[in-house]
Amino acid sequence: EEVTYAKFSTWCSTSERSLEKAVEASKVAVDELSTQIDAKSKQKKTLEKQIEKLDDEIKKYEDADTAATKEREDAKTLYDKADEDLASSIKAFDEVITELQNAKTATGGFVQKTVRGALSTLSASALGALSDAQLAQLQAAAGKADPEDEKERPDFLAKGDRGDHVRKYKFKSGNLIDLMKDLKRTFEDERVEGTKRETA
Repeated sequence: EEVTYAKFSTWCSTSERSLEKAVEASKVAVDELSTQIDAKSKQKKTLEKQIEKLDDEIKKYEDADTAATKEREDAKTLYDKADEDLASSIKAFDEVITELQNAKTATGGFVQKTVRGALSTLSASALGALSDAQLAQLQAAAGKADPEDEKERPDFLAKGDRGDHVRKYKFKSGNLIDLMKDLKRTFEDERVEGTKRETA
C-alpha cells in the first residue's frame, strides 16, 4: 500500500506540474491573442476610415464625371448647331455663286433678289462672323438702303432732269462672286477647324 501511495503521490505531483505549465502556457496564449485582437481592432478602425475616405473620393470622381459628361453633351450640342449653321451658309453661298455665274446678263433686280435670298438663309452667327466691309458689300448688292439715302429729300422744283441727279446702280458681279467664294472658303475653313477641335 505504501508503494501504491508513493506512485499515486508521484503521479499527482507530476500531473500538477504539467497542469501548471499548461495553465501558464494558456495564460501566455490568451495575452498574445488579446494583443492581436487589440491590434486587429485598431487596424479595422483604420481601414474603415480609409474606406470612408475612398468612398468620398469615389463620390467626388463620380460627380466630376457626371459634370464632365454634361459639359461634353452641351459642347456637342453647340458644335452640332455651329456645324449646321456653317453647312447651310456654305450651301447658300454655293447657290448664289452658281446663280450669278449662270446668269448671262445679271440685272440689278436679279442680283439683289439672289443676294437677299442668301442673306435670309444665313444664321445670326454666320452674319456675325462677317467683317463690316463684307457685310456692307453684301447689303449693297442686296439693295439695302444706305443711311444717306434714308434722309428726307426736298421737293423737286425742276422737272425732267431727276435722272441726271440719281445715283446709278454700280454693280460688278465678278467682285460679288469673288466675295461669295471668299466667304464660302472662310466658312469651309472654319467648319474644318471646328471639326478638328471637336474630334481632338
